[in-house]
Amino acid sequence: MFVYLPLVSPDTTIPIHEDLAVKHKFGSACILCGYPAFVDVVEILAEGTPVKKLRKWSAQLSGFRADDFENLVCFCPNHYHEYKAGAFAIVPSPNVRKQMKEHEERDFELRQQAVSMGSGDPGRTLLMPPQLSYEFEYVPITVPFYVETHNETPLYPETFIFSSQNTFAGDTLHVGGTLHVGTGANAKSIQVREYPLRNWEVSVYAALMAAVEPLRTPDRLRDARSDAAFDEITELVDLYKRHSVTQGEESPEEAEVEEELGDENDDLESESTDTERPDQFDYDDEPAVTPAALSSRLQWTPAMSAYSSEGFMRFATSSDFVRDPSDEPQEE
Repeated sequence: MFVYLPLVSPDTTIPIHEDLAVKHKFGSACILCGYPAFVDVVEILAEGTPVKKLRKWSAQLSGFRADDFENLVCFCPNHYHEYKAGAFAIVPSPNVRKQMKEHEERDFELRQQAVSMGSGDPGRTLLMPPQLSYEFEYVPITVPFYVETHNETPLYPETFIFSSQNTFAGDTLHVGGTLHVGTGANAKSIQVREYPLRNWEVSVYAALMAAVEPLRTPDRLRDARSDAAFDEITELVDLYKRHSVTQGEESPEEAEVEEELGDENDDLESESTDTERPDQFDYDDEPAVTPAALSSRLQWTPAMSAYSSEGFMRFATSSDFVRDPSDEPQEE
């Protein structure tokens, strides 16, 4: 008996063998709520300009791809669509962000010293696991308020209640409280809590870059966790854009502008190759405008406006530059 497996997952462009490996890694459950059915494999950082920018941070990330194993996680249908819409972000924890900043400042100082001694810039060296912890926090951004239950999973064998916005406004449920469910032998007490820090073996730098745009959303939810994530992640990204400078070289600010322009040009190139011009076939019946046709034009008189005292304007079209067959001299 043979079982047919498609080459790619029906919901993504991720190869099916990698899709199955990621689901096995996370126990075939949503990493946020533990829901064990209909999970989708999702890229933390989707392919595009952010990936190109990430590769420029360090030679250690130059080969990063959106379908790398450490860039893939499992979400239930609900969290899948919320994440894709930027309604929440998964970001390195405050302690991890502090580690990253301290290491980057030390590393940049060493690079500057090497440049000043004439050795050249050795390039950025990023802090990587196991020296850097796989610790993340859940940050709500524009997600609506609703109550959720985290189900026990092999990776996190705890059941608890939390809210999508990580807060409770009423007296019935409050952080630190307990909800009693079931009766008799099935009775159970479930703790109400903020969403805890979690350990997921995924790319810290991909998660950092993926959180930049959602956190810039003007109407994001404002609380201590969201504000701290925005400030610290923005600072980290700015640090990773820096270049060491020698005499006669461009400043970090100039390099950043050049980088942004380069990314825009990359986007324009990809759009021009991937998207067909909408007007490409609109004018097939128009006569070709050739040098001969231009030189054969006898006369062109613009149409006068009814309000000649106010001036007039007329745009030339290709037909203005082609001789009218009726104007051709007749052969005797």
